[in-house]
Amino acid sequence: MRKQLPGYYRPTQEEFDNLWENGLIILDTNVLLNLYRFSKTTSNELLETIRRYADKLWLPHQVAKEYQKNRINVISEQKEGYNDLVTSLIKYENAISTKFSEYSRHPFIEVKKLQKPIQKSFFDVKTELQNLEKSHPDFISDDPIWDELTRLYDGKTGEEYSEARLQEIYNEGKKRYELKIPPGYEDKEKSKNNDNEHFGDLILWYQIIDEAKSSNKPIIFVTDEKKDDWWYKQNGQTIGPKPELVEEIQKKSHVSFYMYNSDRFLRFAQEKLKQTVNQEALSELREIRSEDEIAEVMRDEEVKIEADRDSFVIGRSVEVLGYSYTNEKYVRLVLFGPGQFSEGLEIATPPVSDSNFWKYTWNPGYSIQAGLYTFVVYDPQKRISDEITVKAEKGAVTIVASGSGSYYIGEKIKFSGTSTASTSVYLAIRGVNAITHARKLDEFSVISKNNDPNSFVKMAVRSNCAWSYVWDTSIVGKFLRPGTYTIYAIEGPFSPNSIDDKAYASVSIIIKKPFVSCTASQSTIAQGDRLIVSGIANGIPRQKIQIWIFSNYFIHQEIIQTNSDSSFVYELSQSQTKQLKPDHYYVVIQHPMMNNEFDVYVDDLKKSVLTNFPKAATPLFLIDGPGSLHGAEAAMAVVEAINNPNIDDTYTKCMFLVELPVIHIIPIGKKYVGELFTITASTNLAVDSEIMIEVNSSSYEPNQKNQLGEFSGATGVIKVKKGQVGLNQFSFNIDSSTFIPDEYIVKASSLNSDITASAGFIINKPSFKNMFYRFFRK
Repeated sequence: MRKQLPGYYRPTQEEFDNLWENGLIILDTNVLLNLYRFSKTTSNELLETIRRYADKLWLPHQVAKEYQKNRINVISEQKEGYNDLVTSLIKYENAISTKFSEYSRHPFIEVKKLQKPIQKSFFDVKTELQNLEKSHPDFISDDPIWDELTRLYDGKTGEEYSEARLQEIYNEGKKRYELKIPPGYEDKEKSKNNDNEHFGDLILWYQIIDEAKSSNKPIIFVTDEKKDDWWYKQNGQTIGPKPELVEEIQKKSHVSFYMYNSDRFLRFAQEKLKQTVNQEALSELREIRSEDEIAEVMRDEEVKIEADRDSFVIGRSVEVLGYSYTNEKYVRLVLFGPGQFSEGLEIATPPVSDSNFWKYTWNPGYSIQAGLYTFVVYDPQKRISDEITVKAEKGAVTIVASGSGSYYIGEKIKFSGTSTASTSVYLAIRGVNAITHARKLDEFSVISKNNDPNSFVKMAVRSNCAWSYVWDTSIVGKFLRPGTYTIYAIEGPFSPNSIDDKAYASVSIIIKKPFVSCTASQSTIAQGDRLIVSGIANGIPRQKIQIWIFSNYFIHQEIIQTNSDSSFVYELSQSQTKQLKPDHYYVVIQHPMMNNEFDVYVDDLKKSVLTNFPKAATPLFLIDGPGSLHGAEAAMAVVEAINNPNIDDTYTKCMFLVELPVIHIIPIGKKYVGELFTITASTNLAVDSEIMIEVNSSSYEPNQKNQLGEFSGATGVIKVKKGQVGLNQFSFNIDSSTFIPDEYIVKASSLNSDITASAGFIINKPSFKNMFYRFFRK
């Protein structure tokens, strides 16, 4: 059976020796990229080991391509880690400071005294991170790892597949993935825009097979990949390479094949080189790979044991496993440790499989003490044994809130954190409406009680110890009041009043009531002028608001969204205002508040205004036909409906006046040739409106041949400026040096509308007295 199904059997010692003596060593992309994630010591340790096996190295083209493509991103991630940590420290520091502030008037807690060492600790850590960031290697401009790998793989890198061969692989891959033939089928969802990215592992696998066939050498493949389409797993434990992979490469290339993750590779490689195994480097490699993944054990002893971790948090389970070559059907597992385990207690007799493998999951719950626990495995007669020690630690819970810590009712707030104390965290809230008793976060009517999971929001902790929850405040919006609230994350369903000995964390947030404001760009506009209504509508991001505009001849309703900074701008264009009749116009800006639903609105036929009180779609008033409301009456009806205490919407209002455009030129009076003077006018046209000014003699006509050629007039385009009181104004300067004595007409014409105005004035010959004054004025 071993010959027919070799993938299910562990290589013999002779096969392992052949692999290491004659095989090719192929490192996966993730192993090469992890060199940037390790400490300098561990990275150098692994690089030195790879260097010692340089004559056995071979690099598939797919790995080389993925490494070059992702190297800069990985380097940047490490560089950004300092700032990320500093940002998190600042959040925690602010959270602690907020918590202390709650007890600033406590008669016995000296807040300032207690805060000083905490603030110093945060400052020291942030300073150390900033110093480390300054000394972080600049791998982008000077990358010794890149240089070393380039040298090591010079002449040892495979060729790229042709487009035709790649297309064959894509076609085969579709069939393989449907049948879940490894490797790569777990990347099926990776594909974006049909870019075939999800076939990367399959391309790599075919390149390994082709090289094995070409070189006729066994293959050692080193990968930190964890997916099930590469590894053979039982009950979450990794036994070895996927059997289908072993069988496929043996069938196609007639060579043996085995896989290691990076820490196992380093360990066995150094043992083969008769080097001292660097345990710290091994521990770091395991942490980068995954804390809860276990690899095969290669031992010669008859009974062996290993655990999936060196330490564990109370409340979590520990996997112990090993091999037994005693031909017995089971092993005996005895545990030594604190409390009831002080004298040793046999906890299990795990069965031994046909492949000599045994395993056991110890799940002690939360009842054990912190300390060291030693698992001892015996053969049934207790003649031979092996042991391993793990450390049980008390877990911790953390929580942070996204954003600034200050939120409007109706916003969604993301709480996240970690828990090494439990597989779930339980969330509760205490604050303005829940001072004495904490409440369930999404149901304020429920008081959070001890050992009642249903009175908390329960969130599962993921395998990486992280958890998150998005709190939609609109769900409890009618119970929330502006003020400070504390959110608790607890290891179990325990009331915040009795968690002194429990693992928990809390974060304070500020809840604010949404509001809306608005301003019209002008209180008075002329027909044909642009009008802008702008303001702020706080609440959820991209808040919807409803705009109402009423006059005796006009009604307009429209829903728009605010900008990302909560501002909004609504414009009535020049062509729109040109159609508006002179009248008062009343503007109402309606905010839907926390439920993001307008409770006063226009029906689908645009015939009437409806309200949701006392029931949905209750008619409020008509806006079209007999009996309809207009102008101030319609605006007040909308405002009164929104003001109803059973309606949660809010509003603000403003108004503007539309007038016929007008220009009034201030009387100019009598002037003299050579005099400098200014023509001024007032207007209700908007600021920056353009005005054409034309000044001509009233007796202007074509010159006769015998006439002098003096120019008598002026022209120009100017802009309207904001007036100090009431109407806006514009002015035009005249130098009459070239004018001849005559009667003149000044004409002012709007370039944006049909409005014009004109006025007359006279320019006389300068008198002797006038010339005398002008001479001395100079």
